[in-house]
Amino acid sequence: MGLVLGPIHHWQFNKIKIAEAREMALTGVLKREFGSDAGEILQPVYMKFPQTDFTKASLEELIREKALHPGIVGLINTIETREAAIITAFVAEFGKKAVDVINISASEHGMNYGKLAAREKHLDSSTCTTVKVFELLGDYHLDGMPCDRGTQVVTESAENTSWDHIECVHKKNWDKAGASFTILCNYVNSWIAGFGKGIDPAINYQLERTIAGGSEDCLHKYEFEIIREC
Repeated sequence: MGLVLGPIHHWQFNKIKIAEAREMALTGVLKREFGSDAGEILQPVYMKFPQTDFTKASLEELIREKALHPGIVGLINTIETREAAIITAFVAEFGKKAVDVINISASEHGMNYGKLAAREKHLDSSTCTTVKVFELLGDYHLDGMPCDRGTQVVTESAENTSWDHIECVHKKNWDKAGASFTILCNYVNSWIAGFGKGIDPAINYQLERTIAGGSEDCLHKYEFEIIREC
């Protein structure tokens, strides 16, 4: 029986490709920063978690005879586990220096996609609200499957929008890679912060609390600075 793919599946696949692009951007930064040492560190990671390039195939080709839902979940698991394994390997070797590098890389990549989102969605001064920025985040940030209890809005207004998670949908893949929950949490949230700044430099991202930090939930917030640029 052929696969029946709808807009939501391709929407999800696009976010998977963005997550893979974030990993590729990260490895590029790590190679520039750490030179030949980077290749030696990456080699055993890729032996355990082989490289992919989802841009070279359609979703239909990638999941082939697999059932649709587990097929897409498998793609997510592949990306998140390998990215976490790469980060873990470099932090083990270079410590805080690697942590700083990966967070800067995530922020810059998020910022690039924030700028892209603003262009693609024709966001201008008349539509630039934190509600809209949060909506766009949902189109670009891979946060589990649509059926997961992921992001839920807590408060929303033009100037201030907050959202929470009561579970981390990424943790099982990070654990599989032996990664630090806190380091990976900060890495992903650096991307989210950069995404907001990419849409508008006046957007501040605040992380009020995290499950990784011992809280029962994660609480995030986008808010405008006093002086707005949109």
